[in-house]
Amino acid sequence: MKTHWLRPVFVPAVALVSFTVLNELIGWLLNSGDTSGRAKTPGFVLWTALVAASLVLYGFLFTRTLPLAVRWRHVAGVRIWWPLVVYVVFVAALVVFLWVRSSGFQRLSPTTVGPVSRAIVLIGAAAVAPAVLALWLVHWRVRRIGELLGGKAQTERTKAKDILDELMKSRHDMGVCLTVLVLIVTSAVVNAGAQQRAFVTSGTSQELFQPQAILLYGALFTVATMLLYVPIFVAWRTTCHRFVDDVYPPPEDARPTDEWLSGRTRLTSYLGADSTVTKNLSAAFGILTPLAISVLAVVIPGLK
Repeated sequence: MKTHWLRPVFVPAVALVSFTVLNELIGWLLNSGDTSGRAKTPGFVLWTALVAASLVLYGFLFTRTLPLAVRWRHVAGVRIWWPLVVYVVFVAALVVFLWVRSSGFQRLSPTTVGPVSRAIVLIGAAAVAPAVLALWLVHWRVRRIGELLGGKAQTERTKAKDILDELMKSRHDMGVCLTVLVLIVTSAVVNAGAQQRAFVTSGTSQELFQPQAILLYGALFTVATMLLYVPIFVAWRTTCHRFVDDVYPPPEDARPTDEWLSGRTRLTSYLGADSTVTKNLSAAFGILTPLAISVLAVVIPGLK
């Protein structure tokens, strides 16, 4: 299918069919336990469509990042059981927190919103797992390369070209994983805001919902993304600088030449190690997107 001329049409067609089926299925689930008719209001129809679109997005991102996690698993050559266990524990804690926070759904109509929301959280957590594991494996491999350059580790891949290739691939894959994280958590925040608005516009008292909860939701995911991505980016950049020092060691007479400075600058720029988290606009805006979306989800509905 990779070389077939219909491939450009295949993915959008599958996405459209999946969205249609999921939209109908979620709508049926909401209406199956609804006796008030609120599940058919415009707010919940919109929320249903957003959820269906999010599930299609989750499936696409999962299939995109799973090969990355598998490839870095082989490159790193380490077991992923303990980081996987840590991730499962984190997700379990998050789910329990959301379960407690959403326990009030059982008293709201339609009552089927609660179970559907919890299922979406679990699916989202499963969809983001390959990206999280890939980032951890990249982090481990980058640290091993740093130890190699520092003379603290021995490995078969000691050629400068091999190390350069791995650093470039790790940079690319870190960007892919960050994008996946941002898309998934942003969709979750948008869905939460749309759900709250659906309840309010369908007749539920607005006093039962706190707009700050959406801000807290977005801030939680923003902090989690920063804690995951920033240390990996810093470790990668540090290893890149070690590699540049290894390729262009400081002159013994402490008198750098123009050629030496030019070579270091070109290699640093080629690696992308001359940027920081704050200067790397794609990373910075990506990290802040969930928080920004959460603010908009609260502010925009209140505009007159």
